Amino acid sequence: MKKIFITCFLVLGLALLMFACAPSFKAVKATEATHQKGGGRLISSDGYKFSYRFYPSSQKSPSVIYIPGLGGRVAWGGNRGGYELASPLNKANFNFIGFDRSDVLLDYPGQRQALKHLAKRSKSGSTYFPTIDGKYSSAESIVQNEVSSIIELIEKSPTRDPEKGIYLIGASMGSWLSLVAVHSFPNKIKGVVFLSPAILPEWVTTEAKNPQINIKNYWLSLVSSFGKQRPALAIGNKKDIIAPSMSKDGSSLDGAQLLKKEIGPNVEVMEASSSLHSGELVANSREVREKIVQWLIEMVSG
Repeated sequence: MKKIFITCFLVLGLALLMFACAPSFKAVKATEATHQKGGGRLISSDGYKFSYRFYPSSQKSPSVIYIPGLGGRVAWGGNRGGYELASPLNKANFNFIGFDRSDVLLDYPGQRQALKHLAKRSKSGSTYFPTIDGKYSSAESIVQNEVSSIIELIEKSPTRDPEKGIYLIGASMGSWLSLVAVHSFPNKIKGVVFLSPAILPEWVTTEAKNPQINIKNYWLSLVSSFGKQRPALAIGNKKDIIAPSMSKDGSSLDGAQLLKKEIGPNVEVMEASSSLHSGELVANSREVREKIVQWLIEMVSG
């Protein structure tokens, strides 16, 4: 018994020592952040603290920002998720950066709970849409804080080529965030990859249950500001149901086709052979990774 007690005491002491010596990242403003390969923490203008991982190119290059979806993380469950794109994009001479939202939960809580949690960031009470009188949504808060800070960090990077610009990869709900980002910073975003877009017709073409929520007009402003010239790639699968806990209908391929219909022929649609969603799709499908990288190369080369 005495030996067991001593062993437990030593293990506990070692664990505390490892915790004390573990690296910690001080949250800094984007203007003060370093641009070395690796992770760090940023603080937005509204005081939101969040983490990122940066994979700089070896030369002045265009930049790619990966925007995660409803869960708020680039990677879940031990796989690298969107970070699987870092190496091939670096080899193709792109800077790559991904980030986890400030309010991300430790475990993915399910769609309903995640939406309820995320709605706390809005003044409108809505995840996607502002109110008619201008109270902002959760999506607008994320773009004005996390996405804006990441763009600022990229713009200060010595490996950024300002002429070749910034591209977004919006995963799942991150596709909606990408639309909002283009609407907010139209002169900064060159093009967008909509990965498993969580955007369905019934979400943007029906009247709101709350008449104060600005659905149709806001949607039209987003697709209009995206423009007929800015290129986009929308990737989906008809078996990848967007909201299985809330609806049995509506796939990521439906979302991809809706974007093409509403924005125009500058949106290329790819039907993925896998029904995996978002970060899981890009982590497990070489076909999808290769398509994204090749599409970005073609857009940059003109």
